[in-house]
Amino acid sequence: MNISVRINESFSCINISWNLTNEKSPINKLNTSWQEIASNLELFNNTKIWFWADLEQCDPSDKRILRPLIEFESYCEDCVWEYL
Repeated sequence: MNISVRINESFSCINISWNLTNEKSPINKLNTSWQEIASNLELFNNTKIWFWADLEQCDPSDKRILRPLIEFESYCEDCVWEYL
């Protein structure tokens, strides 16, 4: 299975980034296009995703209206499903 992520809209004052480790570097910034996070995951695989929100460019009025929606999508190509 492959997992992708995107954000529903862009915000001028906020940057949301992700990584598969709990380190902020390297930064993978979210945007409105689908970005593949993990690929070729097997059954019972655990994948941790860490997110950071940089609000330094926002003022107090911006923070009240920010409601980012982070969307995840998973898909599998040519998969054979086995029921346990």
